[in-house]
Amino acid sequence: MKKEIVLASVLSMTLALSACSGGASTSETTEPTDSPFSDTTPVQSTGAVEEHVFETTVDIFVNALDKNLKNSGAPSPASITPEISEKEAGTFLAGSYYAYAIDDGINLYIMDSSSSGKVQFVQVIANVSKLTKESSNTLGRYDSTLVAMFEPDKDTLNSVDKSLGIASADLFEDYMGLADGTIASYMYTISDGIAFLSISPL
Repeated sequence: MKKEIVLASVLSMTLALSACSGGASTSETTEPTDSPFSDTTPVQSTGAVEEHVFETTVDIFVNALDKNLKNSGAPSPASITPEISEKEAGTFLAGSYYAYAIDDGINLYIMDSSSSGKVQFVQVIANVSKLTKESSNTLGRYDSTLVAMFEPDKDTLNSVDKSLGIASADLFEDYMGLADGTIASYMYTISDGIAFLSISPL
């Protein structure tokens, strides 16, 4: 069966944003209020492989992210034309891979499923060596906003934030944080100068 994901609304929350050691930091807050998810009833899978997806499409998700980033100063993915490529089934189901160049050295990646059009994962990858004060703030806003959008429960969000450690991680030191929330699994790593946030369905 497809994964049932229920998210009535994203609660207001205050998040610490990621800080760059010896560089820029930010203390602004992000309060996502627009949910990209819809209430759904599980549907019997017709294939041999279970479709593991979030109950949202790329367009709906990007529009919700755009609303949640408004007035944050961060570039909106809705204003960026993504590079789209088709990926064959492997680790993930076959689908379209959307790459958004958010800022110099910062990219947002979303992959959907060919069979349903639903999102399989969301990732943000940043080249630390290219970050400026402004772009490091953009990275922090994206990371914090995305985590908040995928966690409808405030207490669980606080636990996820603590386990991931994005706000306290030093971008110039290797690091790994893992967490499971209500509907998503999170991984945040810094390795060889690359900061990587991945969000996938539980």
